[in-house]
Amino acid sequence: MSEERSIPPTLEADEMMWAAGAYIFWPVMWLALLLSPKKTVPFVRYHTLQGFLFGLAATFFFLLLSVIIFVMFRSAGTQSMTMGIVFVALFGIWLCVLFALFLMFLFYAYRAGQGQIFRLPILSHAAQPWALSALDEEL
Repeated sequence: MSEERSIPPTLEADEMMWAAGAYIFWPVMWLALLLSPKKTVPFVRYHTLQGFLFGLAATFFFLLLSVIIFVMFRSAGTQSMTMGIVFVALFGIWLCVLFALFLMFLFYAYRAGQGQIFRLPILSHAAQPWALSALDEEL
């Protein structure tokens, strides 16, 4: 699923924490990076953009799933027993997906906090050019 590298030799602890926060607080970390002196660190830039893109993709997927579940629930019929069973099943699926996405955010934050450089399919290709050529050489 992903390729990983170990800690770059000049990485500091606060840079690893910044990278970990990029996955958990992805909506605000993007803006905070633009105002921070850490915006010149390729490791932090890479994980901030990758976390932001992952957050956008997860939000889009979750909203799409919510719309699909809503449409399926509305088309289940008018019988109360059928609607109850369909609602419980679809709500259970919705909660499982939400929990899985939450665990993925935590897992990626942990890996970034450990100083690992890893690639997420499709998203890393968009994050890599923005992170400057210094990080490209490490990957």
